[in-house]
Amino acid sequence: MARMKTALTDTNGVNWGPYWHPTEPYLIWSGADHSDPMARPNYDLWLAKYEIKEGKFTIGAPVRVTDFPGADVLPVFSPDGKKLMWTSTRTEDRSSQLFIADFVTPK
Repeated sequence: MARMKTALTDTNGVNWGPYWHPTEPYLIWSGADHSDPMARPNYDLWLAKYEIKEGKFTIGAPVRVTDFPGADVLPVFSPDGKKLMWTSTRTEDRSSQLFIADFVTPK
């Protein structure tokens, strides 16, 4: 049972598929702005540093990790945190495929 609930995002969109970085205090997730009902939402990956002080969880300003007109969703890190894998429609036929890249945490 969840005891304390803390909203981590507050946007006009959908934020989903969060994943913890395995060695650094970062969260990554997929997010898109859904405020315009006439526009198709564009999902990108977002990263934010978090901190836990005196039992309180806080999150820093999100940073956009991907910027592509197709969907970038469902991010996961390798066990050592050096690789990032996600699902994307950035292929020529816009089919959903897995992508992997080196990942360097922001300093």
